[in-house]
Amino acid sequence: MPPGPQRERLTAAGFAATAAVSATLLFAVEPMFARMVLPQLGSTPAVWSTAVVFYQVTLLLGYAYAHLVPRVLPRGRHLASHIVLLLLVLLTLPFAIRLGAPPGGQQNPIPWLLAVLAMGVGAPFLMLSTTGPLLQRWYASLGHTHSADPYFLYRASNIGSAVGLAAYPLVAEPILTLHQQAQWWAVGYVVFIVLVALCAVVARRMSTPTTDRDTATTDAPLSWRRRVGWLVTAAVPSTWMLGVTLHLTTELAPIPLLWVVPLGLYLLSFVVAFGNRRILSRTRCVRVLPYLLIATVGTLQLHASGPLWFVMPLHLLTFFIGAVVLHGELSADRPAAARLTEFYLWLSAGGAIGGAVSGLLAPLVFPGFAEYPLAIAAAAALIPSFRRKPFAASWRDLIAAVVVAATVLIALQGASALHMDDLPARTLAFGPAALLAFSMLQRRVRFGLALGAMMLAAAFPAGAGEHQLFAGRDFFGVSRVTTSADGKDHILYSGAIVHNVQHMSGDRDEPLTYYTHQGPAGDVFAAAAPVSGRWHVGVIGLGAGALACYATPGQAWTFYEIDPLVERLASDPTLFTYMHDCAGPSSSVILGDGRLSLQTAPEHSYDLIVVDAFGSDVIPVHLLTREAFDLYNSKLAPHGLLLLNVSNQYVDLTGVVSAAANAEGMPCLSRDDGNITAEDTANGRFASHWMVLARDAADISALAGRQGWESAPPATAKVWTDDYSDLVSVIRW
Repeated sequence: MPPGPQRERLTAAGFAATAAVSATLLFAVEPMFARMVLPQLGSTPAVWSTAVVFYQVTLLLGYAYAHLVPRVLPRGRHLASHIVLLLLVLLTLPFAIRLGAPPGGQQNPIPWLLAVLAMGVGAPFLMLSTTGPLLQRWYASLGHTHSADPYFLYRASNIGSAVGLAAYPLVAEPILTLHQQAQWWAVGYVVFIVLVALCAVVARRMSTPTTDRDTATTDAPLSWRRRVGWLVTAAVPSTWMLGVTLHLTTELAPIPLLWVVPLGLYLLSFVVAFGNRRILSRTRCVRVLPYLLIATVGTLQLHASGPLWFVMPLHLLTFFIGAVVLHGELSADRPAAARLTEFYLWLSAGGAIGGAVSGLLAPLVFPGFAEYPLAIAAAAALIPSFRRKPFAASWRDLIAAVVVAATVLIALQGASALHMDDLPARTLAFGPAALLAFSMLQRRVRFGLALGAMMLAAAFPAGAGEHQLFAGRDFFGVSRVTTSADGKDHILYSGAIVHNVQHMSGDRDEPLTYYTHQGPAGDVFAAAAPVSGRWHVGVIGLGAGALACYATPGQAWTFYEIDPLVERLASDPTLFTYMHDCAGPSSSVILGDGRLSLQTAPEHSYDLIVVDAFGSDVIPVHLLTREAFDLYNSKLAPHGLLLLNVSNQYVDLTGVVSAAANAEGMPCLSRDDGNITAEDTANGRFASHWMVLARDAADISALAGRQGWESAPPATAKVWTDDYSDLVSVIRW
């Protein structure tokens, strides 16, 4: 083979490898630094959403740099200054949290989180984000056979992004501590600098004399309509990605590991859409997407949370195919190489806007996760094959949407008049509305409005089911309070998870769900709590305050709650009366992260510490580390007990707690109260699993004789620390 083609292939491979390494580092740092920050904010999914928004905005700044700086500086000076900036970033490595604790109380933690991200990873992330468009710009100037179409480097970059994102939870986190991860990342960054320097040398020596400005004049000018089209088409998948993330991790399967799955599919959709050899036929994706959208909307309207093996893949598949279709539209409309940096600038601006809508604006505007249905409706309105003319819309489209919404509402009201249960009522309403939506497939705006109308109407209560008393949203999630069908119970939801129930007639002071007298928590209070006298209890996690029912006169109880909205609901006697009726004057609620707040308590001051905090229905990792157990131990009185609620359908934490107990030298008992009958559930008793630790086995000997309590199973996990955890190993696959 002639030397020319060989050299061109080698150069292309080098540029592609550099783009892939850059993207791998870029997207490995996202979950890594989020993992560092999570303990400070209770492991809420909003930490991930806010972090993604920060990364998208920083990516936009990087693309702006890649677009503007080469136009201002001569090529030689630009290449040299870029290498210098990359070297200066080494002064910020290895990265760490360089700010104090987050604000407590009612203050919004988002500004603090954004400041931590900016100070911790802002500089390296910004410089890495410039690499993709710069490499393509440099390669386009080489005069090679494929220089006119350097978009293959974009595909290599997105492959690297997906690799970095997947490798973190599957490889890096189980093997390396956070400190080691940061060190190895810094080593990877040095390798990256070397690769960029080599590419810069090639670009300096082999570039053609044609300047960017000269090349730009030969290309057709870009219209603002086209630019806005790029912006909107890029924004919708970004909003959709964060929307489906929140839906999966709060409504379906609250597993924090799932946070990275939609982002991985989002990146993979770019690989497919911008690939020269299409893995998926664009035509087939366009044809199948409407059916997937209607099926997904059906699960939302029916409030379906299972079976997970069907519902979860359906939501992910619909999102992925939709992202492929929309990103395929961007790929088909990409400009010539001279305009590529501006093209990427508009794409990143759309991504940042879409992320900001979902991660920053939606929590302030919507009481629930409305951004997810809105993104689905917007995607339906952008499906390319439905257009007769671009974005054709008329008043008839609005009338059609009203008809669809009216169809759903009339069906729901009819079902309510017949006293039908919620699920049959919604099923009855969904059928006619879905048929109407199908009839509108050839008008994409009308189809999108129809799907939006279906989801909006589905938000209204139906049949003889629960009735909503309150719905609110803040940084830590969505909290709802409903009444039971008979109006006798109030129910507290965090997302789709029931966190507490209270009888509002009869015995209002009877603790229910995970806290019943017949369950493990009731055993601990019956066996360990003194009948009278001073007893100090600390509870991490408030919920509706059901544990306060175990308080007796003379005892002092302190509740630690990170979510101000939850505290407001628990203290409102029109919603729940546990705290009002049972807590007593010696009880208090401290707002803030439980572990951070507990540090201020006097040493050896608690006779009982209860860890009942949940983030995405799982105890936050930082409450299960060796350092956390050291803290609990230091705050326990000489004969004090540590009680943990490890109830979860998807994650088995018994091995983690056993490992920590062994490391602390504390005897540990476990009771898995899973044999719950239908009658128990009807009476408000839920399956639960609790573990109790003490310094001396004699302090829990009374529990050992009670039914269901047994020695904790052997430690099956390495001791978790603030620097190491492995969530993958404890998931019930």
